[in-house]
Amino acid sequence: RYTEPLNENIENVQLTINFFSAPIGQIEVQEYLSSVIKALNPMEKKLLAYKFYDEKTDSEIANLLGLTQQAVSKAKRLLLEKLKQQLEV
Repeated sequence: RYTEPLNENIENVQLTINFFSAPIGQIEVQEYLSSVIKALNPMEKKLLAYKFYDEKTDSEIANLLGLTQQAVSKAKRLLLEKLKQQLEV
């Protein structure tokens, strides 16, 4: 897996989303998820990519971002709450 260095543009990171459910509406769901991810700020995108694409621990992410593990845990919790609110139907 390739991880962009922190000083490079995170806008170029693309997250791949796999759906194993019925194909009806799949494109609409992917487009909606893509728009939600694009609306995140650069730090949220980095956190999302490190945690769920690169499968890094909170401690590893903290070292990469120059934050405390507690700050990463809080940021992750807030990000997941934000995503949950935006994805609720």
